Amino acid sequence: LSKDPPRVVATDNFSWAIANRSKVEKLSYQQAVEKYCRGDSSKHVIVICSWMPMGEDWSKVFRQNMVDEYILIGECDDGQCGDNWATWGNVHMLSADVSEEIQHNMEKRSEPFQPPQETAPYKLDGYTRKNLDTLRPYQLSRYDNALSKLGRTVSFRRGGKD
Repeated sequence: LSKDPPRVVATDNFSWAIANRSKVEKLSYQQAVEKYCRGDSSKHVIVICSWMPMGEDWSKVFRQNMVDEYILIGECDDGQCGDNWATWGNVHMLSADVSEEIQHNMEKRSEPFQPPQETAPYKLDGYTRKNLDTLRPYQLSRYDNALSKLGRTVSFRRGGKD
């Protein structure tokens, strides 16, 4: 292991026009991965992604670039962060393109529909998921209140065990 301290880099594309109160480099998630995750395979890379936009799946780019771990913060599985299938692996919320393919195949079948037994994309790419529930009390979103705590923190680690 390296004796150098870890390097922490904050990036954002500033599309939400939130006031910047610290040093943040203006990069899209793709640019950040390209700049900081490629090249030196000896680097241990952990990506922390907070409140990925709904319907978008950035995790595929993280996995394609072989990050060691990516940690997603926000609503998961059936919420408003990422793609419920492609990001989180929720088979009950398959992506539109996968759902259309299933619907097309169903129209050709005479037997009753059986829910797909698909393997989550993160598993196919060799990552394991771990819900970090101990962090939940410390998470806040603008919609949280005493009755609703929507945020979660979930780790996806390359080569780990379920």
